[in-house]
Amino acid sequence: MCALLGLMTHAFGYGLFYASVGVLLLPQEALHMFADQHAIFLAVMLALAGMSQLISPLAGYYSDRTCSRMGRRVPYILVGNLVLFLCMGAMWLARTNLHGYAYLFLLLIAVIALNVAYTGFTGLVSDVVPSSQMGFASGIMGAMTAAGAVAGLVFLGYLGEDRIDWAYSVYAGAVFVCTPLTYFSVPDWPLAREEAKPSSCAELLQAYWISPASHGDFFW
Repeated sequence: MCALLGLMTHAFGYGLFYASVGVLLLPQEALHMFADQHAIFLAVMLALAGMSQLISPLAGYYSDRTCSRMGRRVPYILVGNLVLFLCMGAMWLARTNLHGYAYLFLLLIAVIALNVAYTGFTGLVSDVVPSSQMGFASGIMGAMTAAGAVAGLVFLGYLGEDRIDWAYSVYAGAVFVCTPLTYFSVPDWPLAREEAKPSSCAELLQAYWISPASHGDFFW
């Protein structure tokens, strides 16, 4: 139980970031850095965040085939969260010095890193949680994600507009705390090279294709 809770702390950090960044952080930052065109640049920020989701099938595809002494999923979790952590500091500097276009670029990198780490995390959950406990684990994951979302919205809402720059410390702190807990909770067994499946561009592209016939309800 303790190991499962530690593993799922990653979902807490993910929920904290995604629930509050689009609702509270980005509207204020668009107004702060692009006062005359804040609505347009808010749309750009949200579009970048949405486009970053396209990295997830790619990260998942290659994590299935990663042969590392650290395992298949952990390298994606650690590298993704390290880049996200560094981006929080860089984004704070960019917004403080009103470097709006640099902020847009850093936002894209940060959310890509977040999605790479989360893809590795969901793969790790599937790898280590027995099928008999998957329903229970999914419930904990959902609860942790919701708890992170509520915590982010409440805390950043409490900070208010004048102290919204504290959000970067909150996000970085969540990464700093949750990443080790996830890492040390469960082992990620390495994949032997002879067990790795060969990669194929055609197979990868299939991960980006859905239709009513092939995926049914998920398509809608």
